[in-house]
Amino acid sequence: MHNKNVVAQLHYRHTSTHGRSALFVFIAVILLLGTSALFIIWPVVEIKVVPQIIIREINKTIVIDLDAKAVSANQGLVPGKLLLNSAELRPWEESIYNIFKVNQGQIIIAKSDLKQIETEYLKELQDGYVVLSYTSEMEQVSPTKKLNTHTWPIKLNINARTILSLPTPNWPERIIGLTLQEAESKLALEPGVESIKIKFYPYFLANFSQKLPKDESKYKITLDIK
Repeated sequence: MHNKNVVAQLHYRHTSTHGRSALFVFIAVILLLGTSALFIIWPVVEIKVVPQIIIREINKTIVIDLDAKAVSANQGLVPGKLLLNSAELRPWEESIYNIFKVNQGQIIIAKSDLKQIETEYLKELQDGYVVLSYTSEMEQVSPTKKLNTHTWPIKLNINARTILSLPTPNWPERIIGLTLQEAESKLALEPGVESIKIKFYPYFLANFSQKLPKDESKYKITLDIK
């Protein structure tokens, strides 16, 4: 009985030592793989740009033509319809038409037709710019003005929030090898830039050279639009 216990104890100790060795090897492999992966992806440069918001306006005179059948965006012409005083729009129609009161009654134009006109005019603002959003207003038709050959002019005012089209794809090649501070100072001078912040990622590791990498694929540029 005594000899069997000794053999059992020795066998148990041998198995335990082997298990710990395997665990240490496993942890070492994981750390090695993790370190290798880290050096593959690092350093990544994050560039966050706050662009300047530029308000631009368009003021146009468009023509409501009671005889027209379709929109002519290039000419700023929209078809309209004259409703007599006794005519009334149903509630669902009020959501799809713009309504102007005149002496003879009401002139209505489809909001979808007006949208086509606005889209055409907004193209004038897109040369070198990006339109973020816009609002439009129309001046009320004068109720004392008489119709002339079934056409009626109204003023359309568009206010658009825009930013400059920034050449961000070309930025990495211009700041390769610079420090963070040098790169920020250089890009902050770009037209249309309100502010800029550059960071290395991951943040918890230091970049000992403090120089931006040569590999342009390591750069990530995002616009932070307020």
